[in-house]
Amino acid sequence: MKFLTLLALSISLALPAAQAVAADSDGCYFQPRTTGDARWSKYDDDKLIVTITNRENSGVYVKVCIKRKSGSDDCGASWIRAGKSETFSAYDAHSTGSYGWYSVGSQNRDASWVCSGKTNGWHTDMNL
Repeated sequence: MKFLTLLALSISLALPAAQAVAADSDGCYFQPRTTGDARWSKYDDDKLIVTITNRENSGVYVKVCIKRKSGSDDCGASWIRAGKSETFSAYDAHSTGSYGWYSVGSQNRDASWVCSGKTNGWHTDMNL
């Protein structure tokens, strides 16, 4: 029994400590660590697929925009759990290849819209 306890203790000491997130009273935190990656669809030559990964220990709310060849942006938003990824693609497949995203930390999935309202530029064009 002592061996298992020591083994568990040694494993827990080897794991990196989770970073605490400093959230405001609405559960929002700013400048979350997110990464983005884009690839072209293998089924449609001009359909861009963007994957955003949450690198935080708490949820993030992400807005992604993909520039269409017509000049308009195709945007969508989603809450992403800690350590998970979400994939976005333009419904109008004719993409220029330009994309961008905003992200805000949101510990409360149902109130993510509150956090987006506190983020500069969230409700404006990205000018891709």
